[in-house]
Amino acid sequence: MVAFLNTELLIRKLPFQRLVRKIAEDFTTDLRFQSSAVISLQEAAEAYLVGLFQDTNLCAIHAKRVTIMPRDIPPDVFVENVHVVSITQYSYTLRSVFSITHSQPYR
Repeated sequence: MVAFLNTELLIRKLPFQRLVRKIAEDFTTDLRFQSSAVISLQEAAEAYLVGLFQDTNLCAIHAKRVTIMPRDIPPDVFVENVHVVSITQYSYTLRSVFSITHSQPYR
């Protein structure tokens, strides 16, 4: 198994920052973010996605396929809120960023 040790952020910073601000507007207005807070959110989001795709890939491998499909996404992803704890010990609830709003997984 080949491990890729890329430590750079893979999602572009400005589009991610716009997404965070748009989601935050659903809760309150006039909210300001420190740049370190947005970077922490992005690091947590990317770590979550890497883990999700690793689990999804394992499901595809188990089915003797090399291509991942929506039905390979683990069922616990289909929850309303995803709770992520960053390294700085702050808790964030990332709502609507990674939650998939389907009530049933694709089959």
